[in-house]
Amino acid sequence: MRILRLGSSIDSEGETPFEERAASLAAGILASASGEQVETILRMPRPNERMPEIVEGWVAELKPEIVCFNISSHWCEAELIALRLQRLGPAGRFLSRKLNSATRSYDFNASPLVRLSRSVATRVVGGRPPFTPAEAATAIEASLRRVLRHEHVAVVVAGSPYSAALEGGAAARRRAMRRRAELFGRLAPVCDSLHIPYDLPPHDADAFAKAVRTRDRLHFGPEMHRRCGELQGRLMVAAWQAAQVETRMPSGQAGRPTSSPACRGE
Repeated sequence: MRILRLGSSIDSEGETPFEERAASLAAGILASASGEQVETILRMPRPNERMPEIVEGWVAELKPEIVCFNISSHWCEAELIALRLQRLGPAGRFLSRKLNSATRSYDFNASPLVRLSRSVATRVVGGRPPFTPAEAATAIEASLRRVLRHEHVAVVVAGSPYSAALEGGAAARRRAMRRRAELFGRLAPVCDSLHIPYDLPPHDADAFAKAVRTRDRLHFGPEMHRRCGELQGRLMVAAWQAAQVETRMPSGQAGRPTSSPACRGE
């Protein structure tokens, strides 16, 4: 069984061993339930105007049985210094480009001096999220509708119980909570109307903690991956089970399965 995993750098960065990451754990849960071998292919979209076309292209090319659509908290909850600098004229845009280039390196982000500088700069300069909840929700909904054009492809939507709002103190955490509530509030009725299994959880108690993360204090440690992997695995099992029911239904009665309360984290 082939899974198209729409993920983020959480899936590729950090010291957490591959077999302990969410993608591997979720695939193992599905393999145990289905009795089939599971192949996971990772792609990393961004919720902009091109997302629907790009995601549908991946589906057409890779022909997965299930699309695991992970909603990254980075999209709306992170507050990036580089995006704030872009508003400060030519000098700010120059610094923004340099900062964007440097922060692509995991080792750079993991430096204790860089971590300290990031904390101070966020409080002094501030930051902006990559996308507003409305922008992200629009792109995600359009992408989901494009995926569902493809027969025999199931899709699940998984949020994360963790936040990317790790700097800026209590005020930044409150802003992240509001943006999460707005984004998930927009996505939940979409998933309901499209009969897509989903779980869009609130923040866990340690959602903003750095101690459970890897050296850069951004990416996920083993416990974080475990919780996300279990959530995603449950959703994919629900989608697989619904697909088995659908294939056994008499011709003309099959249709998209409805999501159950258990799939919605209720």
